[in-house]
Amino acid sequence: MSRFEVYWPLKPLIITQGFGIYNPAYERFGFSKHNGIDMALPGDKVAYAMCDAYVMETGKNDGAGNYVKLRTVEPVEAEGRTGVVCLMYMHAERVLVRKGQLLKAGDPVQICDNTGFSTGEHLHVSAFFVGPDGTKLAYGDKETDYCFNWGVYVNRFYTVDAQKV
Repeated sequence: MSRFEVYWPLKPLIITQGFGIYNPAYERFGFSKHNGIDMALPGDKVAYAMCDAYVMETGKNDGAGNYVKLRTVEPVEAEGRTGVVCLMYMHAERVLVRKGQLLKAGDPVQICDNTGFSTGEHLHVSAFFVGPDGTKLAYGDKETDYCFNWGVYVNRFYTVDAQKV
């Protein structure tokens, strides 16, 4: 079992909204704090896999727009727990992966955009623990939709540099 560790999914990195910021607009989804990290897009708008992961699901809904859910290949240690972590990439214009696909850190995941509940083009990534069937586990704060701040697990490198490390 290893410690959860991820790369930044975009380069250059410009965070436009941090994790846990209160916003009553999110209450329509059943929580009140920002449940991920938002990042401005580079020119090509491509987001990359933050770690080695399987594509757990792709889809579309009112909140996330077009989205991709990646799951860690093995259980990891994070937030004082051990388990499988899901990284949900939201607001895609186009998804570049398919369910069941194994990705290496640095592989392209999606072309980002402004789909779903969004006020402009950006990448939103949320992290949460999932059970064996892929269901989100109710660990942590309900007000962040049981997500956690994955930013504290970034290893300081970018995904586009992952293959070089």
